[in-house]
Amino acid sequence: MATREQRQNQAQSENEEKARKRNSHVKKSKKNDNDNVKQTSKNSRKSGTGKAIMRTQKLKTFSQITGAGKHIQRLQHTPNADPERLHLNRQLKGTGDLTADVRNYLNQHIEVRHKNGKPKIRNNAVLCVEQVLTASNEYFQDDPNNERLRKWIDAQMQYIEKKWGDNAVSVVLHNDERSPHLHVHIVPIVNGKLNARALIGGKSDEMSLMQDEYADAMKPLGLTRGIKNSKAYHTTIKQFYGMLEHDEKIKMPEFKNSVKNILKTLINPQESFEKQAAALLKRVVYNEKQLTYLKRQINNDRHKSKIVDKKLEHADKQLEKAHSIVDRVKDQNNDLRAINRQLINEQAQISEQLALYKKYEEQIKQIEEQQRLQREQQLNKQLELEKQAMRQEYYRNNNNDRGLTR
Repeated sequence: MATREQRQNQAQSENEEKARKRNSHVKKSKKNDNDNVKQTSKNSRKSGTGKAIMRTQKLKTFSQITGAGKHIQRLQHTPNADPERLHLNRQLKGTGDLTADVRNYLNQHIEVRHKNGKPKIRNNAVLCVEQVLTASNEYFQDDPNNERLRKWIDAQMQYIEKKWGDNAVSVVLHNDERSPHLHVHIVPIVNGKLNARALIGGKSDEMSLMQDEYADAMKPLGLTRGIKNSKAYHTTIKQFYGMLEHDEKIKMPEFKNSVKNILKTLINPQESFEKQAAALLKRVVYNEKQLTYLKRQINNDRHKSKIVDKKLEHADKQLEKAHSIVDRVKDQNNDLRAINRQLINEQAQISEQLALYKKYEEQIKQIEEQQRLQREQQLNKQLELEKQAMRQEYYRNNNNDRGLTR
């Protein structure tokens, strides 16, 4: 019968054998993968040819959008970026403030609103879609005049305009890394609502169709699509972005023995400290370069701020003039109001006088009518008296004639 110690030794041997088999399998797999990558690199080394690459991810919170904005504007540490090439980056569309661009587009185009007027957004809605457009590194090689790069940028902008239109609120070119690439941010509003599924699809087949569409648009540049329906893992933008600093080879993760590293540090601490010091020195040099770039940006911002201050000062003077004109107009308006009130009072007085004149006129007419009637009566009486006198005279004459005749 085997003793307890023998059983333990046997179990340990079996575990070591299993670990050895696993390690040998991993090493073989790594070797095959590296061979495949090398073969692919050799086949695609020809300058001006390569693969059209598109990576897409969804941003559902403004914190994610703000983080993406800091990254594309180089407001945070980016190990892959060369500080001496930061000036080659370009803002092709948008204001440079990604969060503000997204908010403004949402405020302008979302139709469903709260009572206070703010756009109504679902909690799980995709606020923004981020795409990285690039090509494999060999495409940008041997291009001293950047002619190929300019044509590639023009083709990307034509594709973006045709595919996304105004929904693409920001386009930024990064040319401070190994491979030039574009960051495109799209607000997926369809018919006044956020609907990323309608705009970019939600299934792998629809994403594959979008890859086909993009590859077809890039064919005139000599770029081709990757292997369709391959079993290759689709990296996220974050993972893909970390790979841009490498060549076509994707470095496999190396096995690290923490105990061995600790022993090395204990045996030769000076070498470890020197490596750490060298790494820190590189980091300091990079930070100094980035600080220099930021200082230049600050100086540019200060210059722009002075220009803005001058414009504001000019605007203040114009506003002061406008205020003086308004004050003059107000004074003139007050004078006109006083004149208007005076005219109203005079008009009231004239109206009263006209009423009195009308009253006097009626009284005069009545008096004249009475005088006329009196004159008529007097004339009638006088005529009557004259008639009577004439009659008497007539009778008197007739009587006299009769007497003489007798």
